[in-house]
Amino acid sequence: MPVVTVSAELGSDGERIAQGLAERLGLRYIDRSVLIEAARAYDVPGVRASAPELAERAPSFWERLNEERRRYNVLLRAVIYRFAAEGDCVIIGSGGGLLLRDVRHVLKVRVIAPRELRIQRLMATVDTRDAAAARAAAEERLRQSDRDRSRYIRYLFNVDWADPAPYDLVLNTRVISPLTAIELLAGLVARPEFQPTADSEALLQDLALGSQVEAILMHDPHVWVENLRVSARGGEVTLSGQVLAEEDREAAEAVARRVSGVQVVRNEIAVQPPPLAGM
Repeated sequence: MPVVTVSAELGSDGERIAQGLAERLGLRYIDRSVLIEAARAYDVPGVRASAPELAERAPSFWERLNEERRRYNVLLRAVIYRFAAEGDCVIIGSGGGLLLRDVRHVLKVRVIAPRELRIQRLMATVDTRDAAAARAAAEERLRQSDRDRSRYIRYLFNVDWADPAPYDLVLNTRVISPLTAIELLAGLVARPEFQPTADSEALLQDLALGSQVEAILMHDPHVWVENLRVSARGGEVTLSGQVLAEEDREAAEAVARRVSGVQVVRNEIAVQPPPLAGM
């Protein structure tokens, strides 16, 4: 059940490599469009593809003040952890490698290339006789993409997008062709280092279950929990947060118990009724 995440610079051939690897090994290719459709399962009318967390960009000042930031963060984690737990997939972008950095058997790859080569590759995709205009457009696309992705990763994880430390492998496609990269990665995922262990599989299942319960609770119209947090360990789920009444606390627990995979619910949600008027 190989799981590979690919973080790629624009113009690095990272998407071609990720798609080719998925085809080579018969794996699902999980890109932004697939993640968005998966997120819609929790809230069909309310999920916006333009939300920063799904569009791979940092939110504006006003967007940061919106309560939806927390909701979209939970949705992103829920769908990525779910796909990874199911296995047999290649996940491109969306911070997948950083979300799964503690899961040992997930192969986390970053694909880069020299700036000039990236510009040349982008220019080759434009049908124009004006080389100067094509170069200017390519440079602007590169600048915008690098800025957006850097800010996005900083916003979600507070780390430097270019830091190689979270990745198992950094591929520079200056010389390495997509075909060679695909063969290299196909060989790596078969190595013992990237086979699931009892511990790595348990960690991934816990991440998937906890985020799944949290996403379901956040989108249930009959549940309202302030500062909701959910963690899972071996089928035991712990709920925390604050509600106004005992009925709200019980409603959240009832919904959590119905989620597939949940065996035990530890309800640590606190009841904090509003203060009496005039107090």
